[in-house]
Amino acid sequence: MTSITVAIPFYINSSFVDLKNCIKSINDQYQKPQEIIIVVNGRKISTREKNKINYSLKALIENIKLRIFYLEKSSISKALNLCISKSNCEWICRMDADDKMLSNRISSFNNWVNKNKKNNLWIFYSQIITLEDGKLGGIWKTCSPRFLNIQLSITNPILHVSVFFKKDIIKQIGCYRDIPKVEDYDLWLRLYKYANQRKNKEAFTRYNLPLVAYNIDLKDSKESMSFRSINFKTKYQIRNLNLMPFPILTVILCIPINIFCRIKQFFRPISYKVFKVLRFKYKLIKKN
Repeated sequence: MTSITVAIPFYINSSFVDLKNCIKSINDQYQKPQEIIIVVNGRKISTREKNKINYSLKALIENIKLRIFYLEKSSISKALNLCISKSNCEWICRMDADDKMLSNRISSFNNWVNKNKKNNLWIFYSQIITLEDGKLGGIWKTCSPRFLNIQLSITNPILHVSVFFKKDIIKQIGCYRDIPKVEDYDLWLRLYKYANQRKNKEAFTRYNLPLVAYNIDLKDSKESMSFRSINFKTKYQIRNLNLMPFPILTVILCIPINIFCRIKQFFRPISYKVFKVLRFKYKLIKKN
């Protein structure tokens, strides 16, 4: 059985109840990981508060080593790099504090690795089940490795929380770079380029069933293609064309999308004001 560290960055002002539910879902696995590393981040925490956090979290698990580290106002990239540096295992399993593992996540990964021992695997990712208001929703289908080169040129096709990655390989390419909002996308691009240099066609593998319940806010998901995120990502893509599998495709598709989102963002406040005025007039007419 492979050795696995579950890495969980936790922002101190986030929901502590969600973090507890996340840890419970790890403890309920058919096959348990060797250790969990949580990096608590956001502000300076007193010794008394640290002891309280440590005690309440360790009470939730059995037969799993739990290690908790604390950072002050640091980025998620630094928190994840700390998890990688402190890990004693071969594989890192990514989790967010507000998500849940399905009970077969670790066992499914172990079974796949045992059946494909000759496979030179670096990244293992799966389908996702959405978690809406605490209830399981629909399946979020992730990109097939066959089309990964095209998808990577346009967007981020691998959901961060669905991933297992090989620790030593990630260390070889320099771990996470401190790039807000696209730190995972940047990692996949550098890893894909490194795999091509090493001629490893088996580096990325997708498991065709969901293994994680991903907490999604419907309002946020509708705005996921908003100007701000698209604009930021496009700037990153243009500056890092050397990492893109198809640089020309990136330029051809990403710039028009960015322009469209700029126009949409410009007209959104105007359309909203017009809608409010029309609704108010309609109410007056209805009353009269």
